[in-house]
Amino acid sequence: MIEVFAKGVDRDMVVLMDARASRLENQDAIDGAIVAMLSDPKEARAGIKEIHFLPFNPTDKRTALKYLDGAGKMQSKQSCTRAASSSGTQQIRN
Repeated sequence: MIEVFAKGVDRDMVVLMDARASRLENQDAIDGAIVAMLSDPKEARAGIKEIHFLPFNPTDKRTALKYLDGAGKMQSKQSCTRAASSSGTQQIRN
């Protein structure tokens, strides 16, 4: 289940941005699940040019992508994982 709290952002946009911060090749289970939520996995990188990809880091539980969008503007997206623990939910650092 995906809940979106930001105004002007819907579930489909969240899935697309998360998929963009995932590798299409050599996917782990989480990347595969996110990309599989798209109607076509190629949507994840359609119309963008990857500049830098930071693979998943287990210490801070994030992955990041810098890319040029279709208009040539630099964009940066990151995907963070929240992990539940007995002391509550870890905070996501941006």
